[in-house]
Amino acid sequence: MDRRIVFAKTRRGEHELATRSFGLRQRLRTVLILVDGTSTVANLQRKCAGLGDITPTLKSLAEGGYIRPTVSGLDLTLPLTPLKAALIKQAVLTLGMVVTEGLRAMQQAPDTRAGLIRAIDETARLARDSHSEEVILTFRDACNEILARETVSPRLAEAESHDPFVSRVDDLLP
Repeated sequence: MDRRIVFAKTRRGEHELATRSFGLRQRLRTVLILVDGTSTVANLQRKCAGLGDITPTLKSLAEGGYIRPTVSGLDLTLPLTPLKAALIKQAVLTLGMVVTEGLRAMQQAPDTRAGLIRAIDETARLARDSHSEEVILTFRDACNEILARETVSPRLAEAESHDPFVSRVDDLLP
């Protein structure tokens, strides 16, 4: 797990802390209490030094829907076209949440092929600090496959922008 990830409590996590209705084990509950939406995994690990490695605990809390990675700088309510949603989902799956500037570039890119390619390039450039060249190539290849499946024409992009949105960024998070 990337030690730079920041987790925040979900509604389910807040509900568990208020009511104990899901009956979390003490270790899970202790770590859940310390998740604050601003501390990185590394910071949480320092706070929980007496518990040993908390990575499996964080994974369990995330899988149980009690916490989720945050996406700082992104408007989680902004509607996305299906093509942008697919590209952002691919970025999250391949690169994780550490490239939030790249995710923002993809979110705000014009709904044109050229605009999306520029955003993919920017995301790949930003990922160089935290990912291997192999991971970045995997990301680019997957995005190119998505773009090849979905042709973006000015008319299509205009039509999509008037349709009800298919997805939001928070729908794409693990």
